[in-house]
Amino acid sequence: MKKREMVEELRSKSNDELCQHKDELKRDLFTLSSSAATSGEKKGVLKKMRIAKRQIARIMTILRERDMQEQFQ
Repeated sequence: MKKREMVEELRSKSNDELCQHKDELKRDLFTLSSSAATSGEKKGVLKKMRIAKRQIARIMTILRERDMQEQFQ
């Protein structure tokens, strides 16, 4: 899935769905970080962590944009 499609999919979700997805990603990130500390193969785990962090940042940006729009309307 390309970045643009991913962002469009996220924008189509409600705030509650985005928050729930963000919480799931944070749990996954915690699991990945603990497995990175214990496993020998770090490249795959680190890549998944980077992807999860970026996805969390995208969700937080969308939520912030929506919050700003509500404030100025």
